[in-house]
Amino acid sequence: MNLPERFVSRMEGYFSKRPEISAKGFFDSFRLTPERGIRINRIKSEEKRDCEILRALGENPNPVPWCTSGYYVGDQITGNDPYSHAGVFYQQEPSAMLPAEMLAPVPGDFILDLCAAPGGKATRIAELLNRKGLLIANDISADRCRPLLRNLERTGADDVVILSESPNHLSEHFPEHFDKILVDAPCSGEGMFRRDPNAIKSWERFGVETTVLMQRDILRYANTMLRPGGVLVYSTCTFSEEENEKMAEWFLSEYPFYRTTSNAVVRGVSFTSVTGKTGEAIRIWPHISRGEGHFCIRLTKGAEEENRRKQSRDCESNSNGLSEVPDAVTNFMNGLLTRSAAEQYLERIRKHGFIINNRLHIHKRPIQEYDSLKAVKLGAYCGDIKYVSGNSIFIPSDSYSAKLSEKDVRPERRLCLCRDDERTRKYLKGETLFASSEEQDYLEERNHILVLIDGFPVGFAKYENRTIKNLYPKSRRIL
Repeated sequence: MNLPERFVSRMEGYFSKRPEISAKGFFDSFRLTPERGIRINRIKSEEKRDCEILRALGENPNPVPWCTSGYYVGDQITGNDPYSHAGVFYQQEPSAMLPAEMLAPVPGDFILDLCAAPGGKATRIAELLNRKGLLIANDISADRCRPLLRNLERTGADDVVILSESPNHLSEHFPEHFDKILVDAPCSGEGMFRRDPNAIKSWERFGVETTVLMQRDILRYANTMLRPGGVLVYSTCTFSEEENEKMAEWFLSEYPFYRTTSNAVVRGVSFTSVTGKTGEAIRIWPHISRGEGHFCIRLTKGAEEENRRKQSRDCESNSNGLSEVPDAVTNFMNGLLTRSAAEQYLERIRKHGFIINNRLHIHKRPIQEYDSLKAVKLGAYCGDIKYVSGNSIFIPSDSYSAKLSEKDVRPERRLCLCRDDERTRKYLKGETLFASSEEQDYLEERNHILVLIDGFPVGFAKYENRTIKNLYPKSRRIL
């Protein structure tokens, strides 16, 4: 790889001023194969199953030091793996796992992921919120919101809002609204040079100067939206001081009521100073760590954490809700789910459900909060109410299947496949399946059934007379 001379010269100057950071091997690292990683989805699987899942994938546990659910893996694991389709794991560059960990979401937080696409950090935030609180995942690009939506829905993230707005417009709408904000900022992308050949061309075309101005604007708007006592995590995938430490210094000079947070010791990273304190910011180096170049810093706004908790608001609001759940929805839920699961889900719909254009959604916050905003997703999209021959029926969304668990679905409505089952591959390709003699004895005729892979929901099908009609969405099928 031919690195730009201007980049080489600048980094040589950086290391010469910082003898505590070894430069040996830095430039050679760009010729090495990039590290690959996956994050096991805590919405779908508890930590005690990690080894079992990794063995099924042909991997040994090789943890990423800065993420408790992250593991290094080989290049044989792809997005076509059945476990990927079932949302059991998310492929993510190991260094990119750091920012969500530093944000440290806890259930009940109101969180904004301001530059969220394609969704690696947002999916981790959703896991840690554990369906309590609020996550708004935003990306200014409507095109980039499409993979963001797919990734959040596949992982089973519930009641998440996806917006496609400018930071400026968001700040007008949500002043001092969030407990925590993640700004994984657009940057010059120097940390991606060995992973993406186009990153060098983009760097040569736009350079650091362009991104610095963009980052300052984004941080200004983030400050407007963060509540007193809230936490702001700023991260980039570049080596440039102007976009990293100097950007943090500029922010602290503009907003002196912020304070930096010292970080716990993490293997495989180096720490840099912004205000003179030890361990304020974290850098991941490709020649020192097992990951691409990354920078991350955590900043707290004004009031102490205790004051923030005292100001905390209720996460739920009764401004949504259906006084009467449509019969089609009630009949579907009672048919698919166990009695207790159906009762719980129908109660959620009564409290927080709403219908727009015959589409049923659930969201804990008032949907009026998003008026005039470009909304890609408002909470959990459950499915559509359709009218056939004068009768109403409920057609579940594919994203609804990802939110289910095996124990909540009646046995007569479950088709249980194994990861290595040939029918699993056929289902993911969109092909029609046929029930075994044993399955014919218990599957309910003419109804939606949930397809599971080793107990992990992957999608719906419809069963009738031995035939399992495939309902897996075309956009997600294996080609």
